[in-house]
Amino acid sequence: MTQSVPLGIMDRSVPSGSHVCAFYSGPAGRDEVVLPFLAEGLRTGHKCLAVLDSTSQGEVLAKLYDRGVDADQAAQAGQIEVETPANAYFRSGTFSTDDIIAFWGQGIDKARTPARSASSGRRARCRRSWTTRTAARSSSGSRPC
Repeated sequence: MTQSVPLGIMDRSVPSGSHVCAFYSGPAGRDEVVLPFLAEGLRTGHKCLAVLDSTSQGEVLAKLYDRGVDADQAAQAGQIEVETPANAYFRSGTFSTDDIIAFWGQGIDKARTPARSASSGRRARCRRSWTTRTAARSSSGSRPC
């Protein structure tokens, strides 16, 4: 039997290992979807990794704290990381599938470390708005990063 994982959004759960896609508009919409998802993950002991281009780790941690989650402690313990698309996908200076695979592979490896082995799962969140900006910059001849 597959374990059910609560999303923290609209009282929904999904089978463990599911891929979920959510659409939203603007920072308020992002927060309405992302913060409950991350908060539920932290409460259930999951490793959380978010790639966001419109906020910082400090802002995310503060907003999670406002929701009753000790996000600073979670960050110190390595349970949550917030990265930018530049750090995740453009490590070599341009968009690279190798960079993406390496980034997510490292995230998975970190989630499997002995300190995290008691964790019942992992949660990842990324925003794709950077893809449209990258395509526009690339077609205009400027560097994508």
